[in-house]
Amino acid sequence: MPSNQVTSTAETQQTNLERGGRLLARAMEAAPDAPDSIDALIILFGDASWVLRSSTTRTYKAQISAILRQQVQTGELDNSRVEAGLGRLDLLLKARRGNPPPRTSAKKCKCGSYLEYRLLLQDFVARTKSGKADRIDWVLGLLLRVGPYLGLRTIEWLNASASAEYLIVQNAKHSNGRANGPARRISVGEVPQPIVAVLGDLIAGLARLTAEKANWGLVLRVLGERLARVCQRLKITRWSLSSLRDVAQATWKRAGMRAAEIAALSGHRSKATSRRYYAGSRHGWPATFACARPDTTLVAIIDVARPGAPILAPATRVFSEELTSETTTIVGPGLP
Repeated sequence: MPSNQVTSTAETQQTNLERGGRLLARAMEAAPDAPDSIDALIILFGDASWVLRSSTTRTYKAQISAILRQQVQTGELDNSRVEAGLGRLDLLLKARRGNPPPRTSAKKCKCGSYLEYRLLLQDFVARTKSGKADRIDWVLGLLLRVGPYLGLRTIEWLNASASAEYLIVQNAKHSNGRANGPARRISVGEVPQPIVAVLGDLIAGLARLTAEKANWGLVLRVLGERLARVCQRLKITRWSLSSLRDVAQATWKRAGMRAAEIAALSGHRSKATSRRYYAGSRHGWPATFACARPDTTLVAIIDVARPGAPILAPATRVFSEELTSETTTIVGPGLP
């Protein structure tokens, strides 16, 4: 594993540490006679029958590094032993990469139909009008309403800022080098006004919900479970929060947007990311949903960037200024 580690948020580091601990416990259970943690993990990932997706191996790599480096701090392992062990584990993780059979999560809707979307929206509207909706319903309803137009990751709404013209988004994948810079600017001038009008409500509502729960992971779980229950009650395919991002990606493709434009809108460094990991154009919705516009300067940079090279967005300083001046968040009167 490379020694030049990328930075990550404190919350990500804590999550990696907790999950790394669970992964280590699994390894120790599978190899109780192993001399130390590293040997146990080597035995675990040495199982040639274990096939993992590339994204899973990257996640495991971060979790393993976190828990083993903690053991260096506590004196349980020597640093040189950990460095050598991480190198060997990196090779084993690469050897485990492949195409595993679908898991239960594959039953979730990757890119839902417009008919299902209308049913979901109608259900949340009905709950609100009946007075039965709580804050979770309210935030979830707003996520459903704006998601297909803008395609943000759910966590990106926490640090977003909106005006009548722009949505400024802090890229969630910037810390691990997979984003097109620290922030991206999305033009919402052509997005329907009713959608633009509730962006600030969504940002504020999700922030308040997160403050109440004091744990972002818990917020995601609560929102996801509520959405799953609604889908079950409506007898439709189970949607997830990421289904909304998939819908946006497919719709942009169907509308004929170029790969660099989609990458700029999505926060991707690579033009190939959307093609590889998101739904295709045949799943896209009507072009009326493809009305968000990327920053043209960023599109031009992505167009000529070498594969794997970092994207140095020239508008980063401008974005920072806009976050504190021009892009004052709009909050509507109905915030619960």
